Amino acid sequence: MNILIICSLMLWGYCAAEEPLDYRLALAAECTPRECTSAGPLCESCTSLVACVEDGDTGNYTRNPVETCKGDTPLCIDGQCTTGDDPFCTGLSEVSFVCNQIGVFPDPFYHNKFVFCYKDGSTFKSILNVCDDGFGFNIATDLCSEPVTNAECPYEPYPVPLCDGPGQTGALPEKPSMYYLCKERAISSSKNAYYPYLYICPGTEEYVDYNCGSSTASTPSTTLPIT
Repeated sequence: MNILIICSLMLWGYCAAEEPLDYRLALAAECTPRECTSAGPLCESCTSLVACVEDGDTGNYTRNPVETCKGDTPLCIDGQCTTGDDPFCTGLSEVSFVCNQIGVFPDPFYHNKFVFCYKDGSTFKSILNVCDDGFGFNIATDLCSEPVTNAECPYEPYPVPLCDGPGQTGALPEKPSMYYLCKERAISSSKNAYYPYLYICPGTEEYVDYNCGSSTASTPSTTLPIT
């Protein structure tokens, strides 16, 4: 029994001391690592910047490590080390979806996922669904009818715009009656971020600038002034 306990403790210590996996790379095997598809800089992971060098006109690329992001520029986003936020690196993409209404909603970050919200008594509950391989969620039709490649991988643009600040809002172009509203939310015990909560206007009304109405005019997303 003592030997078993000692072995268990040694195994626990090994796991605890092991380097944490890159958050984005752990999401799906298909995304490990990101592949070069064009010449230029590439964020291979949340912290690894590489240069994709094309081998003539063969369509093949050589991946050359360039920099490991750290310090004042800890994340690799859009081909450079920066201070910006990436929902797949910060963990925001894995925060559970919060239902506020009955309906079908796109996952804010994954093209191949959607959420069914229903009411159980006075409580809203959610069911996360994943489309079949090769298909993404069509926001306009509520069907997995969009042919896609690597829909499970965290590539921009996202189904719902990323939040730049509190109160940012806008209708989804594919479904003008559905809109997002950015609110602060805890990612962990020590970090908060702005999350795009989703809502639907009643009936056939469309969302324009904090208003559900009959207007069909499209407007860009709006952000409340920070005071």
